[in-house]
Amino acid sequence: MPKFLYHYTSIETLALILKNKTMRLNSLKNVDDPTEIQSRDIEGVGKYILVSCWTRQSEESIPMWKMYSSSLRGVRIGMREFPFRSHTINKGEGYFTETCTSYFSKEILLEGNGTIIAHGLKLKKIRYTDNANELYPQVHSSDNPENFQRYLSGADISECGEVRGNLSFEGIGVCKLECWKFQEEERYWAFVFPMTFRDLTTNHSAETQRELYRRVLNKNTPAPYEYLDLELDQNALDTCEIMVGPRTSIGEKIIVQDLIEKYCPSAKFQESTVRING
Repeated sequence: MPKFLYHYTSIETLALILKNKTMRLNSLKNVDDPTEIQSRDIEGVGKYILVSCWTRQSEESIPMWKMYSSSLRGVRIGMREFPFRSHTINKGEGYFTETCTSYFSKEILLEGNGTIIAHGLKLKKIRYTDNANELYPQVHSSDNPENFQRYLSGADISECGEVRGNLSFEGIGVCKLECWKFQEEERYWAFVFPMTFRDLTTNHSAETQRELYRRVLNKNTPAPYEYLDLELDQNALDTCEIMVGPRTSIGEKIIVQDLIEKYCPSAKFQESTVRING
């Protein structure tokens, strides 16, 4: 049996997902917890992270029905892990020295606003903590901060001595405060370099590397994407589960059933077992 994840949303969003056969990754700056975009050392660095938020909790969650499904009148979508369409990128295309597959399309990988690693889409389980060091990890490190600042300021590399810098984004967008623990969240996660594939590959100079560091460390650098839509695999749509919320009207249930019949007739329609007065 495939492992399922669940996503609470509105009927309107469900219609867009089914019609377009896509699932949206949103910039981390657009998630419900505004602190997630921050790190200990770079303001707003989470804008380079794209996520789609799910839960493995198969039991219905009243808080999530209320928060994410139009006041209990939306839907909960259940899909197998990594429900995305796989794309083939052939050897010799762009920087690819071997044929590979990716959940990102060729257009995104080679012609997008930023650069994404072909196998860069990960499924991460959120850790809940009140530890500030985990909530706001350090992204940038250097073995000689003074020389590194001179390097960033434009000094010739020969004048800066040995300069080593490191950027680590793995800790961004993976921790939330304990008060969010009820979500039991897992999320699809991808990092986007704030430089196009063409810029990164046409010039391998130290100046290109320096410019990339400048962009990442500059809080005013715009995010490459506000969102990115990934194509869904048809089998994932055919085997998905769509549950309507506790206060969904008869008319809204008919709309959901019609959407299923039109776009994924093999999907399973369910009604919430939650009963709420008022």
